[in-house]
Amino acid sequence: MEQTKTQGLEAVARAGYFAKGVVYFMVGLLAATAAFQGGDPQGNRGALQALFQQPFGRVALALVGLGLLGYAVWKFAQAIRDTEHKGSDVSGYVQRGGFVLSGLAHLSIAFFCAQTVLSGGGTNSSSTENAQSATASVMNQPFGQWLIGLAGLVLIAFGLFRMSIAWNRSFKSKFHLEQMSSHEKEIAVKAGVFGIAARAVVFGLTGVFLIKAALTANPQQAGTLQQVLKTVEQQGTWYLAVLAFGLIAYAVFQGFMARYRHIKPATA
Repeated sequence: MEQTKTQGLEAVARAGYFAKGVVYFMVGLLAATAAFQGGDPQGNRGALQALFQQPFGRVALALVGLGLLGYAVWKFAQAIRDTEHKGSDVSGYVQRGGFVLSGLAHLSIAFFCAQTVLSGGGTNSSSTENAQSATASVMNQPFGQWLIGLAGLVLIAFGLFRMSIAWNRSFKSKFHLEQMSSHEKEIAVKAGVFGIAARAVVFGLTGVFLIKAALTANPQQAGTLQQVLKTVEQQGTWYLAVLAFGLIAYAVFQGFMARYRHIKPATA
């Protein structure tokens, strides 16, 4: 029975990584299109709505939503069952709390997929509007501006941490390297370095937006992935193109994670 549960969790996790890769591929593809052909880059929701509009898009989006739901379940398992052996000290609980936040974020995206599939077109609110609304709600609380500013600093710190992972290539320990060919290893490492670094930039800029919102007491300054891409585009289309290809590389990296990642059994 325990082995069956472990195998089920592994299948759910691998489907989740693949679905996450699909989302980032669509975001990167649309951003690259905006860089070279004009138009606005899209965040997660815009990318998923674009997927929905393709032939068999309803089926594809439903499968992506199920995969993201599985990814959320895997993140919750990482936190609750300590599958990554982070421990029960302060550092361990902080990292496991990060798994919970990631799970909640992907659960929200999975819910959006379900809404879009069932309603035939999604909701009227954008992810940017939702982020600004949530920021405004927090700001209305005691010490709300301080909390938003702290969240921004945490995101910047996390972005720097992810950048160090890309630089040191420490993500390689997550793979079953013995199962990969030399060509696969080369592609996985290059995609991981480029992709993780690109996503680290996204985290850092999102943190900057939150700090600006806190300093100006203006929740409209808060931004999401789409706002990050638009801001980068304003600096020059080639900057957007580089970031777009970085997000596509991250999608490729997620594909390798789906196939070769160590999925550790629950320990407690």
